[in-house]
Parts: sequence; structure tokens; C-alpha cells
Amino acid sequence: MKKRKKRSKRINKDTSLKFHFRKRMLSRFNIELTDNDINDIVYMIQSGKSIVIEKQSRTKTLHQIKYKGQTINIVYDKERKLPVTALYDDQIYEEIMYGTSSLHDINTAIKDKLK
Repeated sequence: MKKRKKRSKRINKDTSLKFHFRKRMLSRFNIELTDNDINDIVYMIQSGKSIVIEKQSRTKTLHQIKYKGQTINIVYDKERKLPVTALYDDQIYEEIMYGTSSLHDINTAIKDKLK
């Protein structure tokens, strides 16, 4: 009888989102994150200590936070209550749909909130 290969344990969506977020924070901002660090970032977003830059969809919003001395743009999944990815400033400008607000207005609002 032929032996079956053991299947690797599949990871769930929450775990893969955390892994992706950690990887992006390390590669783009040189910040290593623990689970507690991710929980702190989620708390900052949920408690209004972030700036909402854009609502991307029904479940995704783009937030800006000040974390460990750096300004970081985070795509946040409201349904799973987890950060999805971290973006540089120039990356968010590519994603912003040019509506009624100009980039100058967005930058001014961000600077005012971070003071």
C-alpha cells in the first residue's frame, strides 16, 4: 500500500494577513512587529488616533498613523479588524481616486492631525 503524503497545515486568512503586514512593515519601514505591536496599531485605528485618508471599499480603509517615530499608511480590514498592508506616501497617492479633495488638502489635514 502506497503511503500518503502528509498535507501541510493550511493557514487561515487572519494569519496570512498578519504575516503579510509584518513582512511589509519590515521591508518598507524596517520595523519588526510582535502580536502586541499589531494589537497596538489596531487599537490606534479603532480608537480614532489615526487619520482616515480614504475608504477603499466596504471593508477596507486607508489610515495614517505615527508609529515608532515614522508616519505609516495602513490599509485596514474593518471586517477582520486587522491591518492588511503598510504603504509609503508615494504609494497611497497612486491609490487615491482624485475626487473633491486635492492632494494638498489631504496633506494639510494629515499634518494638522499629527501635531
